[in-house]
Amino acid sequence: MSDIRADFTFNNYRILNLSLTTDFKEDRETYFDFTTKYFIDEEQHECMVGIDFEVSELNTKVVGEIVGNFSFSDVIPRKDYEQYGLSNGLAILFPYIRSAVSNLSLQTNGEILMIPTINIVEYMKTRFSQQKDDNNEKNNPESN
Repeated sequence: MSDIRADFTFNNYRILNLSLTTDFKEDRETYFDFTTKYFIDEEQHECMVGIDFEVSELNTKVVGEIVGNFSFSDVIPRKDYEQYGLSNGLAILFPYIRSAVSNLSLQTNGEILMIPTINIVEYMKTRFSQQKDDNNEKNNPESN
């Protein structure tokens, strides 16, 4: 039987912070924002993907942080670790964020707070385009 294991493996995750507040004084409808953190251990062929997030709707706001640990097989080139790991890590971790937010909001105030669907491909294009622009500015002495 051929080996059917994936080239990118989800090892585990942890929710490092998750808090819910109600009756905050911001006047906005559904809001969702997140930032990502990334760490690569090339020797161990592993990466960690962290997501800080905030979601709010009417009078409920949830803020949290989740970190996932992943492994790469030898098939994935090291130069592709960041883009491959971050895009796949986000896709894997978002259902855990969605579940945690929904469950916490349901248990505390009886209404489910839903995270909107995001387009991870577009997020990755924007992120890596911005990194490329930032690197070009740093390497261009005329821009400083």
